[in-house]
Amino acid sequence: DPNEGLSESLLAFHKPNLFYENEYTGGMFFSEDGWKYVGNLFYFKMGPTIKWGISVSVTDPNGKYYLGKTEIDPKKVKSSTDSIDISFGENFVKGKNPAYRLHYVTDKVTIDLTYKSWTPMWAAGKDGMFRFGPKDKFFTQAVMAAPWADAEGYIIVDGKKHNVKGQGYIDHGHYSIPFNRHMTAWEGFIAFNWEPIKGHRWSITVFDYVAHEEFGGGRIAIMLVLKDDKIIYASPFYELKAYDFKNEPSVDIEFPWRYTVKTTKTTEGECALQGESKAAQTWELLDIMGELPD
Repeated sequence: DPNEGLSESLLAFHKPNLFYENEYTGGMFFSEDGWKYVGNLFYFKMGPTIKWGISVSVTDPNGKYYLGKTEIDPKKVKSSTDSIDISFGENFVKGKNPAYRLHYVTDKVTIDLTYKSWTPMWAAGKDGMFRFGPKDKFFTQAVMAAPWADAEGYIIVDGKKHNVKGQGYIDHGHYSIPFNRHMTAWEGFIAFNWEPIKGHRWSITVFDYVAHEEFGGGRIAIMLVLKDDKIIYASPFYELKAYDFKNEPSVDIEFPWRYTVKTTKTTEGECALQGESKAAQTWELLDIMGELPD
């Protein structure tokens, strides 16, 4: 296992010291009764300016959407160098594999979730580092703290507390390439089952993006397949195709409503997979750059 014994320090926040730098701990959650959550605790640095913040989006079972934001005073951030353990006031995210907990209080949403990972941490290679540009000057780093996890806790919106239980993941990223340059093209895919299939639980995650040409146009592509408590496939050898594009009038952009996915390079004993996914509804349309704290 190339990821056996990954250091928890890969998940710790760095002290910003580059001209441009962005780092985050992110997560996603789907509840059994229809709640959805995506959130990030992050900083970004441009020259002498450093800003910290939290962005939390939640969709309730009826499709109502909430976006909560909190800007953080950099002087009040307390962070460990050994693991995910960062706090500011009542907000925090902390833990070590397999268990992590986050508690975020924003202007529109309060969320408290505890994740229990199915598997150990995962990163491409030994540290999740990908380098781009002339002489590999620029980098992105991606580490899955909890590649897939059971999770439970509560969400507070409109003054009401909702206990939730479901599945999701926790990841950590560190970049020296601006938001609008390290992902000029991006596709993601997640599939999982609520009930065991022939006695097994499964999770499939794909993330695939291409850096801007000025940074060498490098592509990062990974498919992770989890079966129960094991990662049985971690490879860039897959094919993800999008079909049935439909226009979203609010942003005048076409999005795919159907995907096919399959592994493309397998040997005996490895994972051979293929299937199709069809969208049922638009979950969220978010201008990430526009929603960063001012």
